[in-house]
Amino acid sequence: MSRTWPGIILANESIFPESISLSKGFTKPIENDIPTNKIKKQKYIFLNILSPFINTYKKSTKIVIYLCYLMVNMADYRFEMCKKSNMAKFEVALDKGLVDKMLIPFLKKINKRPNIYSSSCCAGRIMIIGLDTEESKKPNLFVLKEHRKVKFSEIKNALKTDKFPELWLKEEPFIFHFGTKDLETAKKFLEIKTKAGIRRGGIFHIKDNKYLIELIGSQTLAVPIKIGKKVLFSEEQIKIVLEKANKKLERNYKQLKEFCKELLKIE
Repeated sequence: MSRTWPGIILANESIFPESISLSKGFTKPIENDIPTNKIKKQKYIFLNILSPFINTYKKSTKIVIYLCYLMVNMADYRFEMCKKSNMAKFEVALDKGLVDKMLIPFLKKINKRPNIYSSSCCAGRIMIIGLDTEESKKPNLFVLKEHRKVKFSEIKNALKTDKFPELWLKEEPFIFHFGTKDLETAKKFLEIKTKAGIRRGGIFHIKDNKYLIELIGSQTLAVPIKIGKKVLFSEEQIKIVLEKANKKLERNYKQLKEFCKELLKIE
């Protein structure tokens, strides 16, 4: 098949038993023919429940009932396609080394859940970023970006750049984006968030059996460190600020570890 969508799948006799083939009409289901795959089984049961009614009327009625079936199941289909798309992006990101190493085992496990998929995620980081005078992000803004504790020598070297009107030292917490197939699963994410003491996060999009969730850690720090060509702090003061940032990142990773452990309990 050149395209995969519910109509083609359902009409494909290689997927469904002969007893429910659209081209051959609907007959009494054969117990041994019932598919084990959940989605196929749903389609099988749906068609066989209606088969006595459908066989009584014209072929056009079969088409109407069939279209009704597609409408009922389209939301599930959209979720499956959305998950498939996000998993393809995840694999590409893995190949390119764009996924935070400490998150890879967790993301691989959580994505095995049939009703959950991950989208953009970050474990937390320390960075020097370039901003304009309105504190808006500039192109190629990352002067320094590390998903680990940072040394003073790295900060000192980053401050040598004069490409931006302002440089800010930031520590950002972890951030997760997940998609779930049903509201009950989405609620479980929020329950775990609350128990873990994570204040920021929630369901920010609901449509067609797809619930998008954002979860953000609480450890954060942001301070301007250079305006124009003037560094705002002495080296000793920068070391103090950096020590604070590193400690916050350490607490962030500790919270992240416990949070991921709890999330993996979701089925």
